[in-house]
Amino acid sequence: MARLTYEVTQADIDTGISQDCDDCPHALAISRHVSPDVTVVVYGDQVTFCVFFEEHAVATTRKQKAFIADFDDGKPVKPGTFSMTGVPGWVLA
Repeated sequence: MARLTYEVTQADIDTGISQDCDDCPHALAISRHVSPDVTVVVYGDQVTFCVFFEEHAVATTRKQKAFIADFDDGKPVKPGTFSMTGVPGWVLA
């Protein structure tokens, strides 16, 4: 398992869609670091990586959860760097 560190940019925030697990800022940012075949789905408590019939869920950190909740509630959020562990190697680009 690997550590994935990624940046949520202002562009991710501006184009991200509230309450949309496929197109929220975190999904957009994480997708830049994974293989093209991998779909990233972000829920409040986990990020799920899916490819064909295989999927792997990684728990979100408190920092990720707070950002996701604030964004979904329409509160202002700022760009930032996030990190998660337990990401399987087949996910990464």
